[in-house]
Formats: sequence, structure tokens, C-alpha cells
Amino acid sequence: MKQLETQPAAFNVTLAPNDAHRLASLRGQFDDNLRLIEGRLNVEIRSRDNFFAVYGDPGPAKHAADTLHNLYRCLLYTSDAADDLL
Repeated sequence: MKQLETQPAAFNVTLAPNDAHRLASLRGQFDDNLRLIEGRLNVEIRSRDNFFAVYGDPGPAKHAADTLHNLYRCLLYTSDAADDLL
């Protein structure tokens, strides 16, 4: 993940491989899992396919980006939805 140069508190995350089932589990129904991360860390997450952008204060934004990456990695080894991991 890299920090965008135009906004000091924006992080781009690209999750690979682009697996639709894992991405759906990560997002949750109606993006509920993303909203949960946003609410707990006071950040904004935007996503399209396997590309995510996290906006907010630098510390929480980096933590949210790391959380997305780690949850996606965990979903490789389990068939459970990410909401069970949160």
C-alpha cells in the first residue's frame, strides 16, 4: 500500500489476487464491514473492484488500510465471512 502524495492521509490498497468471492466477504452485505471499519477508526473507505482508498488522519487511515489487507489475507485460509473476523 502506498500513501498518496496529493493527500497526506490517503492510502491506496490493491488486494491481489482479484477474487470476487473474497472481496464480497471482505465488504460484507451492503458494505457493512467497510462501514464498521470506517466507524471504529473514523476514516472513509472508497472501493472499486480490488482497489481501495482510505482517507482520514494518518494513523487511523494506515491502520484501516492494514486491516483491509490482513482481513483479505485471512479470507484466503477460511471460508468464513469477514464479519466473523471483525
